[in-house]
Amino acid sequence: MTTEQEIIDTLAGLRIDWSATPQSFLELWHQEIRTQEDFERSQRQLYEDVGRAYWFIHVQNMEARLALFYSRRPGYWETMLIPQRCSPLLPEDLERSVEEAGGALNWSGHYPLDGWSLEKVRLSYLGARS
Repeated sequence: MTTEQEIIDTLAGLRIDWSATPQSFLELWHQEIRTQEDFERSQRQLYEDVGRAYWFIHVQNMEARLALFYSRRPGYWETMLIPQRCSPLLPEDLERSVEEAGGALNWSGHYPLDGWSLEKVRLSYLGARS
């Protein structure tokens, strides 16, 4: 089980992209590569994204959890699921965000945080380091 200190240690050195969502992030990786310049641009993006992170809601098995998606090295992304006991978001905040994005707890997936939830995370210990 992830501890609060492990979360704090993971956040150290990361920069939170407060405007990123799972959908906006995936758009970067769905570009066609037709030329050497396209390939080099995609490789440059991999290197430039090191240290970048964003918050989202992970829904699986009828459970919504706050999650952090981050990169510590080129091309390698990790997801950290935040235990409810360490999250500044209440279960109703998570559910509201999922529903606002057009989802539901019985639809597994990654959902963006709504404005209120994003602000709660930003004002909590999870946003204080970014």
